Amino acid sequence: MAIKHMLLLITTALFLCLTAACAKPTAKEDTAHAAATPVFQPPTATEVFNLRSRCADLADKIRDDNIIGSALTQEAVSHYDQKTGRCYVELDVHMANLAQYEDYYASYVFDGQTKELLVNVSSKKGDKRAFIKDGELNLLDYGKALERMAILMADDRNPAVSSTH
Repeated sequence: MAIKHMLLLITTALFLCLTAACAKPTAKEDTAHAAATPVFQPPTATEVFNLRSRCADLADKIRDDNIIGSALTQEAVSHYDQKTGRCYVELDVHMANLAQYEDYYASYVFDGQTKELLVNVSSKKGDKRAFIKDGELNLLDYGKALERMAILMADDRNPAVSSTH
């Protein structure tokens, strides 16, 4: 009889252990766990400084790798977007002689890390062209390209500058 009683106790204990291990947490427990585990931890001020510096280095590299003729000049500006963690680089190429600026200019915005061209506008003697990479679509609207460039390059450090127009 004692063996039967012991087997019953062991079976009951095993059943209770398995039931407890397989039990689904309650919605309250799920919420508490989710609140305790942050999905995104914003970077510290030092990390942001380093990311912006690295983004500026990527802009210099894109500019230096872009070979242009002697009649042209170019500048690169970087923007690290803290909200998305992305580095954007705007490369402007235009006539070195500013009196001839309208003869040729082009502005490009790249993903600084991948060097993927996201947006570009150009004008050669008044013939304006544009390109916007938008998922699977490639749009050719000059005005929308300028707007997209402004949004990507908006300085989020200055609250007076807004990326919404």
